[in-house]
Amino acid sequence: TKMVNQIAGTAKMTARQLRPRGGVLDGVMLVEDEVEYFWAPVPNSQYVVGYSLATPDDVHYRVPLEPVAHWAPTVHLTNYLHKLLDYKTLGDDLSRDDASIMQAAFAALDVREDGIFNGISYNGIWVTGAKSVITLAERSLCAPEKFTQYDLDDVLMPTAHEHLNELRDDPSRPGSCDDGAFLVDRAFADVELTLAVEEPWIARDMSGPSRSSFAITGLGTASGVFRFWPGYQLYRGFDPTVRPWYYAATANKESLAISTPYVAAAGEGIYVTISATIFEGAPSCEDSAALGHDGGCACADGSDCESGVCRIAGGASAATCTSARVEAVAMGARFYADFHARMHALTENSCSDEAATDATSTARRCYLVDAAGYAIWAPQFAALNIYDTRSFQSVPLARFEGRVFHELEKLGVFTRYTEILYQ
Repeated sequence: TKMVNQIAGTAKMTARQLRPRGGVLDGVMLVEDEVEYFWAPVPNSQYVVGYSLATPDDVHYRVPLEPVAHWAPTVHLTNYLHKLLDYKTLGDDLSRDDASIMQAAFAALDVREDGIFNGISYNGIWVTGAKSVITLAERSLCAPEKFTQYDLDDVLMPTAHEHLNELRDDPSRPGSCDDGAFLVDRAFADVELTLAVEEPWIARDMSGPSRSSFAITGLGTASGVFRFWPGYQLYRGFDPTVRPWYYAATANKESLAISTPYVAAAGEGIYVTISATIFEGAPSCEDSAALGHDGGCACADGSDCESGVCRIAGGASAATCTSARVEAVAMGARFYADFHARMHALTENSCSDEAATDATSTARRCYLVDAAGYAIWAPQFAALNIYDTRSFQSVPLARFEGRVFHELEKLGVFTRYTEILYQ
């Protein structure tokens, strides 16, 4: 009414937005944000100007703090970026002041230039199993508009390496973007916190049929930091939050998520990924209530929680709501060919490549699909072509079994959902 009558005002509400879930063919995800709308009349006209401001995270959530200086779990460890080739080329340039640092880093990484680690071929890409590595998305920098130029000028990698290692415990290091820091405070904290998982990752027993074909293990944070092992070079500005496995986990927060097949970011093969969400910690119901949330409060099931997830945390005796904010997603990527062979072996006594011809037929064609009806494992995926992504990436079951999918929809297994976008 105020807008119609050209009276200035504000209103707080929950806005529903559709955001990309990955590539152009991956569709969108529905996200709800608390926003505040403002509007005011344009003098001597019939128009009203309006705009909205998203509510900042640090108003309703706790901002992750970086560990104390000389934090015991990581004080003896070093952060390395994924740009293995740059460590080599910059170290070979003896005219640089940081050449010796780059040389030492490359030696510590023990790079496998043949692209093979633990019997797994990474298609000729240099790989290191000696250390975990990180990527930084553009928004991880205090000056994201300069990200590409920093990278092209060989400034990004050595500067980040210096700030994350030599200066990380220096009390004179700028702590925020306003003070002249290189990385935003949330990203800096995530780099240090995720470094604590490096040694457990490397110490794991990765032998056996269910583990040996996992190509990488990683942690992608909401701030745009991605730590993974074994490490190899990804493309410039890699952002974990737009990868298929990140979306799969955030769209299925209450359980482990399995992605549909997709081409790996470095092009080394076709992966299928298992991923799970890591929520912001919720130490007590009282603390969360003070911020307007229910994390840490008792619950019977997900419907009682703002996040939709009710679970028993480690060491707890009763179920509580998780925090609404997803801080990171943990993932493990496996080459699809090995995953397909494993699934075929597990189902070979129950399934076949043939379809039932009548009600008495014992033939069964089996599929593994996600909650949205996209095929994760299908007989048609037996031999995938990395250059034909449309044949396996985000393929709905209806493409293979239209009549069956129609019947499943009538039974309520899948629900048709449409959204009209006016913009």
